[in-house]
This record gives sequence, structure tokens and C-alpha cells, in this order.
Amino acid sequence: MVCENKNTTNTVLEAAGLPTPKNAIISDVDGVDLALKSIGGKFPVIIKLLSGSQGIGVSQVDSYESLVSVLQTLWKASGNNEVLLQEKVPADGDIRIQVLSRKFFSPDEESSEIVAAMKRTSAKKDFRTNYSIGGGVKRIKLTNEMMEIAKGAAKAVDCAWCAVDLIVDKETKKPYI
Repeated sequence: MVCENKNTTNTVLEAAGLPTPKNAIISDVDGVDLALKSIGGKFPVIIKLLSGSQGIGVSQVDSYESLVSVLQTLWKASGNNEVLLQEKVPADGDIRIQVLSRKFFSPDEESSEIVAAMKRTSAKKDFRTNYSIGGGVKRIKLTNEMMEIAKGAAKAVDCAWCAVDLIVDKETKKPYI
């Protein structure tokens, strides 16, 4: 249930000490400046609906004017006022890691295994990497740090089988969930 809401997921992952991009919730135009400042104040930024899958409900915004306009459109169309604003981590795609636990209830890192992983690249003329919208996939060798983060994320959200998406900052090489 934690993973049904992107803000709840981020809150749980942060509380577990796991690396996530800076993020903030915005519920109206009056909150834009504070939210933008809290994530670093730089464009581009990522906007995410709190629920969604396959990249639907995720947008990249390149200016303050566009941010306000896109938010107003989302609020009018969705009827839900809360939207997640996230810093854009500079990266070349992302990494999808499948984690499976041998313990169905209360999985832990010791009982968890990485059963699959792939590097995902963006679709043509899109920044999103979802295969369902035209993104590409290829093999990847995971680092120990990536594996530990993925297992830690599965444990934090109490999930026996889950996909953990990592984005690796191409400047700092730091992975984020």
C-alpha cells in the first residue's frame, strides 16, 4: 500500500535513510515558490502525480512559467490537488531492479535477492525510460551499493516482490531511488 502513493513512498524511503532525490508536495499555486526552493530551485524539474504507472503522470518542466501552467492544468484535470515536485537528477536512463524475498511477511535484507535488473534508456523524443512508451532496455552489472539500496528499499516498503528504480547521477555517480 505504501507504493500506491509516490509521496508516501518517498517519505518511507527517506525515513529509512535511503537516497532519494529532493522532493516536495505542492497543493496550490501559492506553494510553488517554497516547494521549488526546497528542492534546489533549479530547472528542469520533474512533476509527478501521486499515483500512476508506466510513466503516465510524469512531466519534465523547464521554466517557472511552464511549471505554474502545467500544475494548474493537472489540478483542473485530475481533481487532486497534491502533486510531487522533484529535482531532476542528470542521468543517462535509469535502472530497474527486481527484488524478491524468501519471507512473504516482513521481508528483510538478508532474505531478499536481486532476481533481475536492466538499464532503461529514454524513448525517442521523451525523457521517460518506460519500455511501455518506447524506452529501450539492456543488460547491466549492478554494484554492491545498488544491490544494497534496492534490498533496503524493498524492506522499507515491506514488499516481498518489487521493482526498485534507481537513477545514477552522471556527475556524482550517486544512485537515487
